[in-house]
Amino acid sequence: MTAPGMRALVVDDVAPALEELRRLLLESPGIAAVSTAPGPVEALREIQAGPFDVVFLDESHRSIYTLW
Repeated sequence: MTAPGMRALVVDDVAPALEELRRLLLESPGIAAVSTAPGPVEALREIQAGPFDVVFLDESHRSIYTLW
């Protein structure tokens, strides 16, 4: 049985920002798990591997929109 709460994916190519948002989300009530990806290709792999309830995207990754 999995813990209740949302599964989140964070996508950002700036490692400190990626880890900070991951940390903040893990401290938030209602978040059960947080996965990270440094770019759009890795994000697609994560999405294919399992379902997510919410995805946080770095808006400077304009190339990611061509992959959706």
